[in-house]
Amino acid sequence: MTRGNDGMKIFEFIEDFEYFLTTLGDLKDRLPFHLLSYCLMSNHIHLLIQVIDIPLSRIMHILLKTYSSHFNFERGRRGHLFQDRYLPILVEKNVHYLQLLRYIPLNPVKAGIVKTPAQWAWSSHSEFIQKSDRNLADVEKALSLLDEDLQKAFGQYQSYLAAGLKNTEEIFLPDPSYPPEKKIEKPATPMQNIDEILFEIASQNGISVQTIVSGGKFRSVAKARQAVIVKAFKSGFTLREIADRLSVSISAASRSLRKFTKSIPGTNANVR
Repeated sequence: MTRGNDGMKIFEFIEDFEYFLTTLGDLKDRLPFHLLSYCLMSNHIHLLIQVIDIPLSRIMHILLKTYSSHFNFERGRRGHLFQDRYLPILVEKNVHYLQLLRYIPLNPVKAGIVKTPAQWAWSSHSEFIQKSDRNLADVEKALSLLDEDLQKAFGQYQSYLAAGLKNTEEIFLPDPSYPPEKKIEKPATPMQNIDEILFEIASQNGISVQTIVSGGKFRSVAKARQAVIVKAFKSGFTLREIADRLSVSISAASRSLRKFTKSIPGTNANVR
């Protein structure tokens, strides 16, 4: 869970919700994970994620940084969008998982925005009841954790959600029996490869990674490519590594750096 800085709105327009979900979907393709449930509210977000190989800290770091950069750019603002670091809660018990599967889609109902979760467009519930073609949530995976028989699992989900509608004051976060050290994850790790930098810059500029790599001549594409080169270089990658990934010459990568700054100490020493 994460919320806006000082309770500020992080989603003001439909386009904001759509951009966040599109970014989340693109990130799922790049750094695979299971998205079991989600709900976007005007000033906070709930995501129920089962990681595969990539740490949650890395997933959230890229997701939130990409969205906040987009949000600030669109409004010409600076500063933090999200309050502190996101709150990671480790879900270990079946009962706790079931509670979260109900709590998350009931958020807009509890807030008094809608009367039923089906009326809120920005949660995974519409995907569970097959009234959305978004296909962002891993519905079958989420239900299979309730029962191997997906039909029975769906019935269980519906019944439990209906029961929750009668008591929207019920709160399930977090399970107090968990030791504090299990709820706190290590700080986000820095980016590990140029592909992640490519993905972030592409998302911020509303273009595809392939468009940047293919070397389009449009000014917006050239600026995005330059941003990738600068960020990758500052992250410790050599000009050769950057040039190879972007399919450009080392001299072209070097020119991009020189356009960005008059002097970059140690550039020649880093070319290998």
